Amino acid sequence: MAASRRDNLLVRRTGAADIVLSCEGCWGAAPATDGTYVIRRMGYDLSNSAGTYVRFTGSGWDLAVAVARHYGWEPAGIPKPATWDEKEYGPWEDEYWINAGQEVTAEDAGALTAALDRAVAAPDFVDTVIRITNELNEVVAQHNPKWRDDLKSASREQAEGVRARLVEFAGLTRQGPFIID
Repeated sequence: MAASRRDNLLVRRTGAADIVLSCEGCWGAAPATDGTYVIRRMGYDLSNSAGTYVRFTGSGWDLAVAVARHYGWEPAGIPKPATWDEKEYGPWEDEYWINAGQEVTAEDAGALTAALDRAVAAPDFVDTVIRITNELNEVVAQHNPKWRDDLKSASREQAEGVRARLVEFAGLTRQGPFIID
């Protein structure tokens, strides 16, 4: 996974809110009285001009992108949105992992659709989702080994739920370009 501004954000999940343990250069976090940062759960709101809408949590988006990449999607990068202010936010880095109103191109959406279609039809899908979930959990645990016991592997039933979400996502990507907010 390519490095991104998200690498500067270290979050501990605590139920209704997340505790941000490190917030170097991140947005939307307010300091709590104990010196940590508390943010509301953010997600990724994906929509297109036809009115189709899909929402992912942060971890759900990470998993969707990782599964698509496993099944052959090569992200093309996203053109800088007109509203991106480099003086305020820094240089644009073809980001898929921030909410800036950036548009995934029709060609990239088509390639993503093909990978999602391969994924949901694959006989190894459930095992692949479980393995990728474990790999993503390991990345989180490397930031803080104490969290390792709290990071659970996906069950077979949860992996089938991911399949259903990716079918929904492919319905959006099949329609062409879409916005990440």
